[in-house]
Amino acid sequence: MQLFVRILLVLLCALGFLPQAYADAYPNRPIKMIMPYPAGGSTDVIGRVIADQLGAALGTPIFVENRVGASALIGTEIAARSAADGYSLVMLTSTNTINQSLRTDLPYDVNSAFQPIAMVCNISQVLVVPTSVPTKTLREFIDYAKKSQGKLNYSSSGAGTAGHLAMEALKSRAGFDIVHIPYKGNAPALNDLISAQVTAGFINVVTALPLIKSGKLRPIAISGPVRQALMPDVPTIAESGYPGYVVISWFGLAAPAGLPPEISNRLENEMAKIMKREDIRKRFQDLGVEQPSITTAKQMTDFLKRDVGHWAELMKIAGVKPE
Repeated sequence: MQLFVRILLVLLCALGFLPQAYADAYPNRPIKMIMPYPAGGSTDVIGRVIADQLGAALGTPIFVENRVGASALIGTEIAARSAADGYSLVMLTSTNTINQSLRTDLPYDVNSAFQPIAMVCNISQVLVVPTSVPTKTLREFIDYAKKSQGKLNYSSSGAGTAGHLAMEALKSRAGFDIVHIPYKGNAPALNDLISAQVTAGFINVVTALPLIKSGKLRPIAISGPVRQALMPDVPTIAESGYPGYVVISWFGLAAPAGLPPEISNRLENEMAKIMKREDIRKRFQDLGVEQPSITTAKQMTDFLKRDVGHWAELMKIAGVKPE
């Protein structure tokens, strides 16, 4: 009997140490970061920075796997169905919380399918026009649009995207009309904007910066809450007469739901260290992205729930109905 008790105690002690031993052993093979966006785009560029830095911190390679299509749905579904073992990560963005309200056929729920790890950055949209359009300020742009009521148009990478909803929110606040031309992707929308086939567009700062610096597009106003460090002379929409106007995109790191807490804590702690580093802050600033105010996985979890409602409200303003 005493021998049985001793064996039982040894087994219980061993089991008590299993979670820590599992965490200490993690990772023991390469990790995959599923990227639901094309190679070379803003999400991909930032995701690869995170993959390199987090892989170095964990002591194992993190390979980025681009799985694109259906407005990030394909890659995100693959991630949601992956094993919750810490060897599959995914870059989530505001597209995911937009899709939650936009799509009725989503095969996952962004709030229950994933374990948030860390918010990575925020990206403002910038209202831009071709240099041939005779407006330099937001007031001039709105006056120009009102004088041409309904005759001007703007491009976006698709209905329900951040660029589309940002313009519709501005139209609602400022009381002007401009026709939406949705494109199948960012590249054709940008091409027609640069060639002045359309009058204006909201595009994210990372994409806009080289086009603005090369003189192909003129910045009018920033959609975020503060001015952009690389465009300090471009005011926000809020400070240009529309207080409270804020439309930003965000990028965050997550894993499939059900991740063991020892693994999620390890990933969260390593990401927290990375995000505090000055070289990473400088790298992101040079890209044109902003440090997030959300610094914990719990805060990111709460934010995702709120953000679904935020985009749903903008879709009501835009008259976009779930598909």
